Amino acid sequence: MKGTRRTIAWSIGLAVVLGAPCRAQIPLANKHRIDSLTALLATCTSDTARLALCAEIADGYGSYKVDSTIAVLERGIALAERTDHVKWLAQFNSLITEPLYSRGELWRSMRHGYEAERLYLASGDSLPLADLYNSMGNNLKRQGAWTQAMRYYRINQWLAPRFGQKDVLAYSHMNLGECFLVLGSLDSALYHNEKAAALMDSIHLAYHGKVYANIARVYDLRGDRGMELHFARKALAIGYLERGESREL
Repeated sequence: MKGTRRTIAWSIGLAVVLGAPCRAQIPLANKHRIDSLTALLATCTSDTARLALCAEIADGYGSYKVDSTIAVLERGIALAERTDHVKWLAQFNSLITEPLYSRGELWRSMRHGYEAERLYLASGDSLPLADLYNSMGNNLKRQGAWTQAMRYYRINQWLAPRFGQKDVLAYSHMNLGECFLVLGSLDSALYHNEKAAALMDSIHLAYHGKVYANIARVYDLRGDRGMELHFARKALAIGYLERGESREL
């Protein structure tokens, strides 16, 4: 347990140094589009069109205004339930998991995730499950339920390649690597983080900072100071680049 706490503390420390990106203001173009769509929603009489408008408005708010995103998606869920639009009901339940998670409402997020999973499986539509399972795994990971989270990431090891979702596959390797790291399985942690880094390189996915931080932590626990510093510097450099900065490290 002490090693687990130390691993988490080390990771948090590097994350603080890397710096979290500031939440940006909602773009003006998004504001104009949201206003236009909201006005249209008020006069629209087609249930199917109203459901599509709810999805578009929520997409406009995105992560810029989480409370507004949640409110619009809740409206969409209520409308889909009332009109028995199962496909939209599954989609809205899936979409709302991320903003609820970001607001710290972990149980509500999981509850909607379970409902989306049930609806997708009942309809035979497995394509959207990979993104959903990544969100549900992250939720459980945040709660400290590491082994339960790994179940969802492992499913994505099979599901994501089936639909050509290399980004989801990369995230599943990264998240599995982090779980193994916390649980003390260093060989598995290194394997999955290296796989994540290679996949991210192949599709030019700019999220290496966390992967390199995880690898640095593996070498720290192995007592290899040279390799630890090498990957910690790479993590810091990537972190600065992701924020539009440039540093000599």
